[in-house]
Amino acid sequence: MKKIFIIYFTIMCVLLAGVSYAGFTLKKYFDNFDISKYFNEKKEENIDKIKEKEKELIRKGLESAQENIEEKVYEEATKHNPEGDLLPDNIDNAIKEEIKSEIN
Repeated sequence: MKKIFIIYFTIMCVLLAGVSYAGFTLKKYFDNFDISKYFNEKKEENIDKIKEKEKELIRKGLESAQENIEEKVYEEATKHNPEGDLLPDNIDNAIKEEIKSEIN
């Protein structure tokens, strides 16, 4: 019985020494490895990708809004000024006549 206990104790000591050595070696190997830095870099990359997608959506939305505004302005201009005058109610014609009279 005493012999079995000594063998068991020796095996446990060898295993404990092996695990300790492995832990020390891994700690030394991974000492400069910061897992939070890795995840923060990935997070920043994903944020940059999301920002690019949002910028693209905003740009497309602004272009669409600009087109809609241009169409609405043209529609209103032709509705209220069908003759194509620059200013309504023949004001531009009067200005043109004044300029012609000044030149001549």
